[in-house]
This record gives sequence, structure tokens and C-alpha cells, in this order.
Amino acid sequence: MLTLALGCHSKENKILREIGNIITWVSMTLLAVGYVWSFIISWRKNKWLFVAVLFIWIFGYPILLAKYWAETKNNFFVILAGIACFILSFIILATTNPNRIDITAIECYSDSSQQVVSQYAAPLHSALY
Repeated sequence: MLTLALGCHSKENKILREIGNIITWVSMTLLAVGYVWSFIISWRKNKWLFVAVLFIWIFGYPILLAKYWAETKNNFFVILAGIACFILSFIILATTNPNRIDITAIECYSDSSQQVVSQYAAPLHSALY
């Protein structure tokens, strides 16, 4: 039976969502610091490489990494940590999304709300299957 998980929020889900939000902000901060840091490194090493990193970061940054690995490896790991935190926060927030369609979340509803949800879930179920 397919039902919509409306109003079925446990305390654990709310805590996990807050942790996911915090990890999202940490990831954005790490990515911003790494991004600005790559500009600083490229400015100090080569002005033309700075222009490449500034305007086309996705192509200029790998050149910067290859040419100056000893100076840029810490910056690379900061950016890598930011990407890893972003993926982790996406997984946490996606699994605790209160608006997702849940197949087994029927115990959270009273009889009247269950009838309303079943009324709208039946066409959705027939459309999906």
C-alpha cells in the first residue's frame, strides 16, 4: 500500500536533518575557502595561470595542481573534504526528507487523515505501477 508521509516526523529525523543542514554549511565553507585559496596560490605562482583559474576554474585548477602539486595539495584536500561533506549532507537530507513518498508510513496517521491520504495516493499508485 502506498501512502504519503505527511506529518510523520520523528524526533530522530529532525535531529538528522539539523545535522545535515550543519554539514551543508560546513561543506559550503570548505568549498569557498578552497576556491579562494586556489586563487591566492595561482596569483603567487603565475599570473597567466591566475587568469585561467579565475575565469575557467574547472580547466585552470587541474593545470595548477599538476604544475605546483607541492604547494596546492593542501588546497586540493580542503576542496575534496568540502565535496565529501556535500555528498554526505545530500544523503542525510535526502533520506530524512519529510515530503518524500513513503510506502510503509501508515502507522503515523489517524483514521480520518489516512482516508484522505489514501484518496490521493491511489491515483499516484496506479500511475506509478
